[in-house]
Amino acid sequence: MNKAFDNFQWKNYPSTDTPINATNLNKINDGLDLVDDRVIALNNAVGTSVETIGQAAIAPHTEDTFFHATNSKIYKAIVDIAIGNILVVGTNCVETDIVSNLGGSGGSGSSGHTICDNTGTAYPQRSKLQIINATITDDSTNDATVVTLQSGGSSTVLSQTLVAGSTSVTFTNIPTTGNYLIDFYTSNGVPHTVLNTPTPGQVTLTFDVQSIDITVICEIKELVQP
Repeated sequence: MNKAFDNFQWKNYPSTDTPINATNLNKINDGLDLVDDRVIALNNAVGTSVETIGQAAIAPHTEDTFFHATNSKIYKAIVDIAIGNILVVGTNCVETDIVSNLGGSGGSGSSGHTICDNTGTAYPQRSKLQIINATITDDSTNDATVVTLQSGGSSTVLSQTLVAGSTSVTFTNIPTTGNYLIDFYTSNGVPHTVLNTPTPGQVTLTFDVQSIDITVICEIKELVQP
């Protein structure tokens, strides 16, 4: 990693070697901006660290935010947890799953899914998801809830890679007619900050800058009337 700022020694008047002008002041601005981006990326990387239940927290967690444990399960903080506090199920965290926390708290720390209609408009966040004309089963082996549509309903999974250092991905060919459930989420629970539909059939998701590549998933389920 290169230094964020090219340090140089200022010289007092009457020297004109280091003038206080836009060029030199913008060097300071640019350096501070790059350092700010790196701090955010480092915070995101720490925030998604895998932790061990029963041991001290290696990252701070605010109430109602989620973290991944070494037993491959997802846990939610039920109180604020500081670095160094022991992670105890039932005391400061609980085992959880993506369906029972669909939409999460709605804040920037939520790792819940965002459900959209076929125009890309997000539905209001609710505590429950109801899917008509489908069966729902629990796959404990893969830690997943599986929705199986009946009567010929189709299901399509699209994915994009949010490259480290980038902030947005765009999905195209999103259905604009018909009855579909469209679900956006990421492989490691990182929430998006903005969802935009610039043109029909396109959805752009904006994220905080990430220090690693992450997979952004768009799941399109056709809902067939019974």
